[in-house]
Amino acid sequence: MTVAEMRRPSHWHSKVGSFYGHRHTVQMVSETNTVGLDEKGTRARTRRDDAQRYTRAMGEKAKNVEEYLNALNPAYKAELEQIRTLVKQLVPDTEETLSYGMPTLKYKNRALVFFTASKKHMSFYPSSWAIEELRDQLQDFKTTEHAILFTPDSPLSSRLIEDLVRVHVREIDANRQ
Repeated sequence: MTVAEMRRPSHWHSKVGSFYGHRHTVQMVSETNTVGLDEKGTRARTRRDDAQRYTRAMGEKAKNVEEYLNALNPAYKAELEQIRTLVKQLVPDTEETLSYGMPTLKYKNRALVFFTASKKHMSFYPSSWAIEELRDQLQDFKTTEHAILFTPDSPLSSRLIEDLVRVHVREIDANRQ
């Protein structure tokens, strides 16, 4: 056993083949992940591939928030428009932009919220501080450290959005980094 093999977790194994056009590339692959080569020796699909395919299906990359929202299906567009309008009413001096390909509302030159649509859900990114502080109100939603996932069938309430935004505004005003 080599030193490199001793350092990697036991559930990882090597695959050798043509990967991204490079011959004899060794790719470390977790058995629980889809990255690597499939049984035919071709590159397996990944989540990034799915996201890129979805973006291409929506057309060219949006140049502004309006273009982004106009490319969405009507149910998703309505939900994200509601979030956009609510946040802008709550914090009138926000600046609208795209950041990381997502609609972003900035406050005091810092990202206040991001929101985005995926194939099966939408995501709202208020801040990890807001999510942590209001965790008890988020029990009906799937969350990550930075995002709250929701659908048109189980949307975020206006009150919850307001509470999350207020927490983040308070933290930005306190200059929390």
